[in-house]
Amino acid sequence: MYKRKEDLLFWIGIMRDHSIFQSSTFAPKEVTYIKKSMMFRDFFQAVMDKVKSEYDLEMNIPSIMKALNDFINFKRQIVKGLLTCKLEINLLPSFISHQINEAMEFRFELMSPQNYLECLKRPICFIDFLKKWIADGSGHASTYASFLDPTESILRDEALAFKMKFDMLSVKANELQMMMMQSESGESALIMLAAQVEDLMKKFILYLEKMLKHRSECKVMAIGTLSPLLPNHMIREHKYSLNKINEYIENKNRY
Repeated sequence: MYKRKEDLLFWIGIMRDHSIFQSSTFAPKEVTYIKKSMMFRDFFQAVMDKVKSEYDLEMNIPSIMKALNDFINFKRQIVKGLLTCKLEINLLPSFISHQINEAMEFRFELMSPQNYLECLKRPICFIDFLKKWIADGSGHASTYASFLDPTESILRDEALAFKMKFDMLSVKANELQMMMMQSESGESALIMLAAQVEDLMKKFILYLEKMLKHRSECKVMAIGTLSPLLPNHMIREHKYSLNKINEYIENKNRY
């Protein structure tokens, strides 16, 4: 039974945001894609409102699962269209690829919430979780920098500095994962990595909160599609992953 209502609402909100980002950045001629992304937007918004007001979450799971599978396939079509230069959308292939990874993470948690939580307690699963969110942090920082006006060089450089640090942690995570698989050890190094990711994410969240405030007050020059929803979306994602990282570290520190 799905018991973590806050996680369910988090993921549904993230999927809704993905569809909003897509529908607002397709070229006007991509009518079919625009209509489909708006259909997903309306579904996820409606089901989020429904989940908020209901006690029994289980009754919503089948419809969410079906829509989620369809949405994953839709995102794959977008990536294919971008890689074959047959689709016009103002989003990068890696940005959509990260959206697919997030949707698949949601699907795993939705299909088997207890197994998902138990998996995150195991080092070999947790480092895989860390890698996904480190990559997400790098992608978020890079994307945000690319949306800022060239005159906002100080803010762009801040974002790119975060990207560089996330990339450094990504190299460490990849190497550590390989060594853990080879030796079935390395938990202490994993705790250190988790602490480093935790520290960087906290700082990145502060940066995003600053950018959210500035953009909401129209103090920062950027492309017109850079709405306050983007930093808000990123903040929610990083707070979610930060909570999971905190849970892992606290659990390991008990023993």
